[in-house]
Amino acid sequence: MSRRVGIALAVLLLIGIALWSLRGGDSPVPPSGREGRAAAGEGSAPRPGGDAANRPVDRPPPAMPGSASGSGAVEEPPFEAALRDVSKLETNHLPSGLSSEQQRDLLIRIALEHPDASERAWAIHDLSLEDDLVPVLPVLQQLVDDPDPEIRSALLSALEQLGEAAPPDVLAKLATDPDPDLRSETLTLVQTLAEDDIMPGLMMPILQNATRDPNEDVREQAKDSLRELAQLRGEEVEEEEEEE
Repeated sequence: MSRRVGIALAVLLLIGIALWSLRGGDSPVPPSGREGRAAAGEGSAPRPGGDAANRPVDRPPPAMPGSASGSGAVEEPPFEAALRDVSKLETNHLPSGLSSEQQRDLLIRIALEHPDASERAWAIHDLSLEDDLVPVLPVLQQLVDDPDPEIRSALLSALEQLGEAAPPDVLAKLATDPDPDLRSETLTLVQTLAEDDIMPGLMMPILQNATRDPNEDVREQAKDSLRELAQLRGEEVEEEEEEE
């Protein structure tokens, strides 16, 4: 009896060992390296920064030439901007960065169109200092009929600055100005130019016409000028009899 029990225990022991061996052989050995980590669930987390670290950073498009901060708004050049509103210009504060021709063109616009008479007068003065008078003289000829006496007076001052370059037709027009004081000042300039032998053939008729001026003082001034000029040339002057 005891022998059978011993045999049975031995058989059970062998069966247990066999079962243990079978379980141990079925357990897979974890593979090593990258495959092993992947199989074990390691490395499944994204790298620091993830895919976002590899994506290019979005940047705003570059600004196009002539635009402000890429908005497409083109900045207007200072000369064109100044021409749009002449009333805001000041003769002694013209926009910077302009060529001499652009400055002259702005002065011309100020002289003809600015609402402030004093600004126009200064512009006329500055125009008389220009080296190139070709574009300036037509402007002076337009101003001779200006309704503002301050502008016509500024015009005469500009003609004094021009000297021998003063247009005779403008002088002749100012010699018949509605203001007798301006007519008198014009005759003074005409006499000076004639004394310097500058266009005497054009200056003398202006003085001769002034001897018939409606203002007595202007008439006497014209006669005195003619007498003085005749003495310089050794000529005699036939005085015209005044009409009663």
